[in-house]
Amino acid sequence: MISIPDLLLAFLAAAVALAGFTGIVALIDRGAAQVSLELASFRLRFLIVTALSTIVLSAAPLLANALLGESQTLWRAACGVQAIFVVAFMFRTFALRRTFRGEAARGIRLGQFYAMTAVGAAALAILLAGAFAYLPAPASYAIGVFWFLLMVVVFFMRLVFMLDESLRNAERRP
Repeated sequence: MISIPDLLLAFLAAAVALAGFTGIVALIDRGAAQVSLELASFRLRFLIVTALSTIVLSAAPLLANALLGESQTLWRAACGVQAIFVVAFMFRTFALRRTFRGEAARGIRLGQFYAMTAVGAAALAILLAGAFAYLPAPASYAIGVFWFLLMVVVFFMRLVFMLDESLRNAERRP
């Protein structure tokens, strides 16, 4: 059976790998992908932010456990801190989402936005349950980190799909 620290290290490695490919994905011809420049920049910025968040959230409790010794109190506190971070992230995302109007909204996928928000709300509920000892705190914490990793994957996927769209649109041009 895999331990929570091993799982967090796997999440950390995945986030580092995806963040490493961000430079390549950033070279996509955004105009040819028929996505607004604002939306493409938003996706790229949030890919980097969520990747860095995943790295920090994966490493922080491991370092704290190494320094202070592993305890349920530490994991519960980490769940609380991560829950606050998730709320702040979701509010920021909602605020930025509202700025996409008219041409700036070209290429946005509202279904994806609302689906990831719903998954984030579920992760938030699990984090709070872990913080208040209704669920095992280490597992709850890992689920919260998984949501951030899932966000990294979704932003990366959307940027890669922009590349695919860009290539198809370029082939259609005379």
